[in-house]
Amino acid sequence: MRSYRKKPDLLDEISAGRLIDALGHCRRAVIEASTRVKVMGPVYQGCHMVTAAIDALATLITGSKYYFHSQSMPGDRSWENDRAKRRE
Repeated sequence: MRSYRKKPDLLDEISAGRLIDALGHCRRAVIEASTRVKVMGPVYQGCHMVTAAIDALATLITGSKYYFHSQSMPGDRSWENDRAKRRE
């Protein structure tokens, strides 16, 4: 069994791409769920905590704070752009 001390700090490109894709789908589902419950209720708050955690993990993987935002900065990576490139 590999020691945790010998594992890399970063994911390889294939693993990172798969994780980001899954996080994107999860993020969309969580945001959709938050629109169907009482604003500022416990489920709403939980959904926003999960969204914040997804955004934080995406920042660690991609280096972009705005990776999942549709209005990303020019030249910044975004989920839509990366998915389009993988389909080509």
